[in-house]
Order: sequence, then C-alpha cells, then structure tokens
Amino acid sequence: MTAYEVGYRLQKERRFSIDLAGFYNTYQHLSTYEPASPYFERDPAPAHLVIPLRHANQMKGETWGIEAASNWKVTERWRLIPSYSWLRLDMRLNPTSRDTTSLAVEGQSPRHQVQFRSNLDLSRRLQLDASVFYTGALAAIPIPAYTRMDTRLGYRPRSDFEISLVGQNLQGGRHQEFVPAGPYSRSSVGRSLMVKLTWGI
Repeated sequence: MTAYEVGYRLQKERRFSIDLAGFYNTYQHLSTYEPASPYFERDPAPAHLVIPLRHANQMKGETWGIEAASNWKVTERWRLIPSYSWLRLDMRLNPTSRDTTSLAVEGQSPRHQVQFRSNLDLSRRLQLDASVFYTGALAAIPIPAYTRMDTRLGYRPRSDFEISLVGQNLQGGRHQEFVPAGPYSRSSVGRSLMVKLTWGI
C-alpha cells in the first residue's frame, strides 16, 4: 500500500477546533481466491466433483475519502463533538484472475459515517453523555443504513472509582449490524441497558 494524506486544523483558543483530512491510498497484490483444476473424489461417498480454491494476489485498487471532526466547548461544562467520514473503494482484478468473490469488498465498508456526541458535566462528580451514530448501508452483505442513539450517566464518588448507567440503541426497534456466521444465529441489535463499574489503581 502507498498512502497519501493531507490535513488542516483550525483552532480558536481553547473553545473550538475543527480538523479536516483527505486521503488517497493505492494497493497492489491484494488477496484473491483463484479456482484450480476440478477433479472427482470418491471418498467420502458418494463420488463428487471438487473445485479447489487457492490463495493468490491478483487484485489491486484504490481507496479515497475525507474526514472531518470538530470539538466545541459550548460552556465550561458542556462539549459538542461532531464528526463525519466519506469513503470510496475501487478494486480491480488482474486480467489473469478468475476470482468471483473478492470484488465484493467494495460494498463491505460504509460510504458515509456520522457521529454527534455531547458531553455534559452536571457537577464535579456527575456526567451525562449522549451520542447519535449514523452508518451507511453495506451493499455487498447486504445491511441497510441505520441510526443508533446511546447515553451514559456516570457518577465518580472518588478519583479512582466510577459507576455508570449506560443505555444503547435507545431509538427503539432493532437493526442489523453484521451477518451471522458459525454458531451465531442473531444478526440484529436492539435496546440494552447496563451498569458499569470502573475501578483504577
């Protein structure tokens, strides 16, 4: 891989900052699955045709995109942190490749991702955080776009101990985030609540 990146940061005192970055990456000799010569096999019965696949490096391509992130200190106790990323992939097989699956990697990464976080100190010991996440569709899997809302209420009675109440996917309903494989039969995520204890020495 050869990577190129350029970025710019604007910071206004300690209250506001924004980071912009663009990147372009080129890839050579990416992994592919190449079919080899088929053959018949009698064991295990019944006799059957085997079409073996071998690993090769018959794909190349480019990725490019932009990223933007900001940090705004609205007050001494409240911060807003939005971010956005846009990604494109363009993969190509070598003329000698007979791979039929590896190009699907183009549709396995979301083109758009958005985050918006709010961190609020209610007091010296009590914090309230809220987040909204948007993830674009994955065309190759396929998984539709979804929006997730999380929140956290944290209480720190002393510097090395914290109790948190965390809620995830509070927008309601269920959404798919991955394709089940192996022993996993569920591929959707619903609302959840948890209590978290953090202790550090």
